[in-house]
Amino acid sequence: MEMDEKIREIVMEYKKRTEKECCFINYSFEFPTILDDKIGGKPYLPVGEEYPKDKYGNPMALFMQMNLTKLDLEGYPKGILELFVTTNEDDLFDFEIAEESFEIRLFEEGLEYQTELPDVNLETFLVSGPIKIEFNKGKMSMPYNMGDDKAVNLLLDLFEEKFDVKINYPSDLEKLFGIDYYDLQDKLDDGSGFASHIGAYASFVNDPYIDYFTKNECLIFIGSNLKELFDLGNASSFYVLISREDLLNKDFSNVTCNFEWS
Repeated sequence: MEMDEKIREIVMEYKKRTEKECCFINYSFEFPTILDDKIGGKPYLPVGEEYPKDKYGNPMALFMQMNLTKLDLEGYPKGILELFVTTNEDDLFDFEIAEESFEIRLFEEGLEYQTELPDVNLETFLVSGPIKIEFNKGKMSMPYNMGDDKAVNLLLDLFEEKFDVKINYPSDLEKLFGIDYYDLQDKLDDGSGFASHIGAYASFVNDPYIDYFTKNECLIFIGSNLKELFDLGNASSFYVLISREDLLNKDFSNVTCNFEWS
């Protein structure tokens, strides 16, 4: 078997083994209602629930609302999930978003909800809004990054299986097979990683943020196809990460919410 054919088989096997279901995010020009999936606007807040406030006592802005029941992703709870963020720019656009600067809530569907809510917008964060969003179910494979030990180890294992040789470091691929790392990275890219989505994996331009190794379920990823709607400054993406265990237990108290800076 030719070298190129073996490498193609390794790439296909990598994508097959790491493929996960997700929902890609698109936007609509319709004005969203309280019950719609959306970015910005007024949230679905059942009667009796207090509106979330930041550490300064100011009402937070709704960043995203999505009906997880309709998304029907494996391991995800049912109900309406909402992410709120502070409108304080110093806390929001710091190198790391302060823990007190965002909050996630999950509510049961079909409850009587409040209509008299604070008028909080995301003008410092969004170019325009509120924006109704729509989801298309799809699949993506694990983005390959040299800083992600799980991805690197899987790839090296696949090369060892195919060529029956011990490989210790990614640099060995070029020494043994003349394979350029960046060319291989391009081959492993399925083209979906930087599209905005719910579920599966987050994608990183630089080495993954350290929490990605323990919180490796991507709850929210805002990337290239929605960036035109946002004023992200020097950030290339916005993401929310959670561990699989916390997701299964509906525990959103220990998520990581952050930007990746270019």
